[in-house]
Amino acid sequence: MFQLDQAGYRLPDKTLLHPTSIRFNAACIYGLIGHNGSGKSTLLKLLAGQLKASSGRVDFDGRPVASWPQRRFAREIAYLPQHLPPSEHLTALELIQFGRYPWQGLLGRANAQDKAEVDRAIELTQTQAYRDQRVDTLSGGERQRVWLAMLLAQNSRFLLLDEPLAALDIAHQAEVLELIHRLSRELGLGVILVLHDINQAARYCDRLVALSGGRVIASGGPAELMTPEQLQYIYGVDMSIVNHPLLGIPVALAN
Repeated sequence: MFQLDQAGYRLPDKTLLHPTSIRFNAACIYGLIGHNGSGKSTLLKLLAGQLKASSGRVDFDGRPVASWPQRRFAREIAYLPQHLPPSEHLTALELIQFGRYPWQGLLGRANAQDKAEVDRAIELTQTQAYRDQRVDTLSGGERQRVWLAMLLAQNSRFLLLDEPLAALDIAHQAEVLELIHRLSRELGLGVILVLHDINQAARYCDRLVALSGGRVIASGGPAELMTPEQLQYIYGVDMSIVNHPLLGIPVALAN
């Protein structure tokens, strides 16, 4: 699990995340919600070891994140940034194979286990049909599935996803969230992802963590946060809550 103990991050002229204490357990989907600039991505980068806390501690499995050797940490934690690295010259298969890097030896040669993990990731994400296509020729939803397959090939215990739905249309957003939810349940993965749509977060996440102004201001199950009072507090917008006619889950509507 992740444990933050008064962990914060600041720049010389601005605090991006005030001292925060919170825990993230395995086999659970957490949605980080709140306005742009509220500290969601900063919190995720601290967990991923992309940023070093200015104060306090960030631990994974009782050990400071900063003390983990990079490859060893990558075997436990798979991180997908908001702005993806260039991949236009790679096939889907080549990109997915990069997920095996933390497990390969000094010569970086793939073995039978690497091939088995790549094949498993492709099967889990249902990306067989375009494994030999170039990534830049795929649709947004297909491309996101390939990136998720690369993370699964790492065989990590946690997925950290920074706005995985950015630039996707509504249909592909639902498709990707359904896939993330299914994989978490089937593989026992812990997932922490940044989401902007409160209704998507409430539908697919087990726990919600709301941030505002670099502070965690609320956390709990979707039913706890999906109230007019809590949403007013988090977003500063007057909302009503109705039950979904088919799913029976709470849905927020702006008044």
